[in-house]
Amino acid sequence: AGWHRLRHLVSARRQTHMKILWIADSAGAALDPDPVSLVTGMLASQRLRIGLPARELARAGIHQRVVSLSAAWSDADLEGDLPDVAVFSKVLPRSAEHVERHIHCAQVLSARGCKVVVDVCDNHFEETRFPYLDRLIAPAAQVIAASPALADLVVLHTERDAVVVSDPAEGVRCAPHFEPMVRRGFLGKV
Repeated sequence: AGWHRLRHLVSARRQTHMKILWIADSAGAALDPDPVSLVTGMLASQRLRIGLPARELARAGIHQRVVSLSAAWSDADLEGDLPDVAVFSKVLPRSAEHVERHIHCAQVLSARGCKVVVDVCDNHFEETRFPYLDRLIAPAAQVIAASPALADLVVLHTERDAVVVSDPAEGVRCAPHFEPMVRRGFLGKV
């Protein structure tokens, strides 16, 4: 369900050459500008929350790129071709400066007419060193939460509703079951 719906939601806009900018935390490493490359990345949350959705959106013909707001980033990086949507995903509170850079970018993009989406996949609302998530969500046009519990926290801390979009690797919930397959050895002998 979840991210698969995005592909159908944007397919109607395919003719308008929709552009999505994914803003991800790179932990100081360089990121490939193609978000689909994150399908094989080291961080599970980036594979699930950026890489797999980006792959589906790419199949729908949506132009995308991914950036990390490193210390070298500036407002000049937002000049020129403004994306239609900017998705902030897996923003980690590494330092006060790092947090402020993301909040400022969300504010600038929103002020310039870009639809800002914040993907909440971890509970950082109670982060005491660098509280930021409520401020990052403030300029967002849409908030996405990875679970109903996180959506409830979004409402509690920001008074904003969040759309629940679970990780694409999750299947339909069912009762736990164990049905091992019996394998027979050579010529059918156990």
